Amino acid sequence: MPSLSCCLDVLRCFLTRRRHSRQQIGRVILLMLALIQVALPAQAARIALVIGNERYEKMPALRNPANDAADMAAKLQALGFKLVGDKAHQNQTAAQMKLLIRSLGQAAKSGDEALFYFAGHGLSGDNDNYLIPVDDREIQAREDLPEFAVSARSVLSRLEDRGGGVNVLILDACRNNRLPGKRDGSRGLSRMAAPVGSFIAYAASEGQTADDGSGRNGLFTGTLLQLMDEPGLRIDDLMGRVLQIVTTKAPDQHPMWEAKLTQPYYLKPAESAPSVGPVNSGSAPPAAVAAAPAPVPASSTASSASTASASTNAPAASPALEEIAYKGRFFSVRVTGVRFQKGQQRGRTVVVSAELTSTSSKEIRLIPEGKNYSISGQTEIGELFGFYRDSGTNTVSIKDSYNGILLQPGQSILITWQLHSASAVLGRRLSMRSKFSLKDTENNQHLEAPIVLHNLPLPQESADTPPDGLIPQPAEPVFGNQHFRVRVTAVRALKGGRNIVVAGDVTSTARGYIWLVPVRTNHSMSAQTELGEEFGDNDVSITDSYYGVLLEPGQTTSVTWLLHSSDEVTGSRLSMTSSFFVKELDGRDRIETPISFSNLRLR
Repeated sequence: MPSLSCCLDVLRCFLTRRRHSRQQIGRVILLMLALIQVALPAQAARIALVIGNERYEKMPALRNPANDAADMAAKLQALGFKLVGDKAHQNQTAAQMKLLIRSLGQAAKSGDEALFYFAGHGLSGDNDNYLIPVDDREIQAREDLPEFAVSARSVLSRLEDRGGGVNVLILDACRNNRLPGKRDGSRGLSRMAAPVGSFIAYAASEGQTADDGSGRNGLFTGTLLQLMDEPGLRIDDLMGRVLQIVTTKAPDQHPMWEAKLTQPYYLKPAESAPSVGPVNSGSAPPAAVAAAPAPVPASSTASSASTASASTNAPAASPALEEIAYKGRFFSVRVTGVRFQKGQQRGRTVVVSAELTSTSSKEIRLIPEGKNYSISGQTEIGELFGFYRDSGTNTVSIKDSYNGILLQPGQSILITWQLHSASAVLGRRLSMRSKFSLKDTENNQHLEAPIVLHNLPLPQESADTPPDGLIPQPAEPVFGNQHFRVRVTAVRALKGGRNIVVAGDVTSTARGYIWLVPVRTNHSMSAQTELGEEFGDNDVSITDSYYGVLLEPGQTTSVTWLLHSSDEVTGSRLSMTSSFFVKELDGRDRIETPISFSNLRLR
């Protein structure tokens, strides 16, 4: 294939050798223009198929899918998508839907962006989700779905056949309907595994239904339409915003999504979208500080917390210390300093100092807990404090700390933490947690008051030493669901490639407080390379990992996986799965939620 410079060289040579007629020159220029057009890289096309069904022959009619489809089509066209059939398709039969899906697969070429949107009735059954066409008379039982409905997996299969590219499915199809008979379809849609390069968004979580809305649009689609115009907003962060708004208006509807994108994706890219974007937008965000209030009080004031993430290639901007603070029901904490222990320019001990002020209207006794599982910390590249035997014990210093200190309303005290690492600290950001016991002396009530601080800036030398074994990733791998989002910030290969460290940020996407507890057994935490090399005796560290970390909506903490191989790892790509228990404070059940990453680069 000729390059652009090659084409220009040929034209220059032709014009300088001898005189030519205007006709000859014109022909050569036309030829060169054609060659240049071929030589220039083709820009990925954006192709979309939009369907909205509401007038069903058998199932209840719906109010908004036709409007949802029309408005979504107009929005996508404004964002540069070419629509299949140049319009939204409303009230389609099964045969019409299958033909349109085939047209989408034919129109989207390798490297293109393909988006499929459906609003209408949907049912899950036989490990698949089915989109219901308007000619639904023959759908009598679950067994009829494969023949008379449209498989959502078939859409993914069509798009996978074309090779590389981004595939986005948006399914506003979780209506409250069931099939008659003993073997009925499940209420709502179920989660599907997203192939690599795909993003699947659902209007509601498994077993839930979507609000059809009282206005022109359904609640999910209407919220999505409002946010799609924001430039530089990554699609996973867009869904996080949608989740927060929808759950505020409809507490029983939690939009969810499944992401296996190999690079950041924007429905509306910023004018200069970064190659590795931050959590909240396409421009550099403010740094974050996250603090968890005591788990008791439903009436506690939830402090607002923004989230931030560091790229494996370029760290996020550090906050000013005066911005790092936590305000809870009983006390507030303001970080006043972060330094290495004296004599350590790039040392093993980090000292964090802060001012703690009572915000209670009553006298309280505050007792810090000084054990390693009560004081923990880690950097964005997976360096752990107090985790290894030879790293030392993390400590907290406060006046009369073992018996506690009495605080009057408004009284302030100074507090200092010392966090110890087994080796020189090379990370740029520190996440830490410290647990306190608190006693209301008037009511003799004992409470737990954990503090989580995220993104504390560590002092930097003028010439930083590259972190040991750090492997840059082409993009930040992200996993998200209705409870939390995990973003990988670093992958490191240590000890000749036998130990792999995967570090990440965990951000709550739930609408209320949740306890997040990693499952620490090997069958719940597994990894292997593309060559079949497996890892055992794996471990995971998260703030207060044995008892769980309390996260408020939008709050971020850090997690690190330690993967061990009995031999040197020769594979170049790592896939891993890890399970977490999630418990909502206002819910009864603990939910086991597996997360998975594939194709993490090891070379």
